[in-house]
Amino acid sequence: MHEESTLEVNNRIITADDLNQIFSMMNDTLNKWLKVYQNENRQNEPLDYKYQKWSFKDEGSMLIFEITFYDNTTIKFDNYGSFIGVFNNKIYDIKEVYARFMLHYNIQDEFENKYYHSHIIMRISENRISTDISVSNEDNKMKEIYRLIQEKFNNAQTKYDSVIKKRRTMMLISSFALGLIPALVICIGLMFVPAIKGVISEAIVAFPIAVLIFGYFIGDLIANNVFGKLYEGILPDKKYAGWSRESGATYVDDVDSYTSSCEILIGNNTDNLKKREEIKRKYSKYKKLLPYELGALIIATVIIIVL
Repeated sequence: MHEESTLEVNNRIITADDLNQIFSMMNDTLNKWLKVYQNENRQNEPLDYKYQKWSFKDEGSMLIFEITFYDNTTIKFDNYGSFIGVFNNKIYDIKEVYARFMLHYNIQDEFENKYYHSHIIMRISENRISTDISVSNEDNKMKEIYRLIQEKFNNAQTKYDSVIKKRRTMMLISSFALGLIPALVICIGLMFVPAIKGVISEAIVAFPIAVLIFGYFIGDLIANNVFGKLYEGILPDKKYAGWSRESGATYVDDVDSYTSSCEILIGNNTDNLKKREEIKRKYSKYKKLLPYELGALIIATVIIIVL
């Protein structure tokens, strides 16, 4: 009997390294059993058919790949070395990958002659990866690859992660961190304008409030410039969420659609994981600066009160 299944993966990030490991194991497995076939073929060649023994008599096993590029050209490969070279060197140009691994063979001895046919077929695009698997329950030659694919899918990083979920909070904190010092310098400079100094003297709370307001708007401009390109290509699409007279049409993140797909790091997605790590690094840096900047604002406010 054959176990047949289709593995679909959603809300995961599948890296090029994950794919490389899967492709490599396919190639190693094929070469391993073809080598067994070649050795057994030499041993069986002088024997009559009824005396031949085979643990793997090849009947057309193969590993083939097909790459489709953004310019709509397609290249087919039956040589693993050629394929993997193109895959790794042209990964930014790859739109889709099709991989088909088949083991077709006989097992033969004086008691039985049984034919087996197993396959693993992978269809890979930027936001979808589908794997059709048909393996024999009586033979385990493909089970290791099956387990590796399941492991890579199940342990892959979540696509809808904190970088996406908490981006508004991250942008707000980053905006204040980037804008407070410039705003503080500007507001201190404005204290030399008599009219403004008079207003601040009447209501000292106006100084920190002005710094915070200026800081946010200045920082928001800087943060959008810093994070804009990093978030490009990794955010959910928007969906219509309603209309009101006050705000007009409202759009929100289409989370359901976002989490029902995955992120394969080929083509336009190749650097997405690097973008996420850079976002985390910058946010962590700015977040650490913010308490010191708020401390500077408090000290400046106290000095202004005293003076």
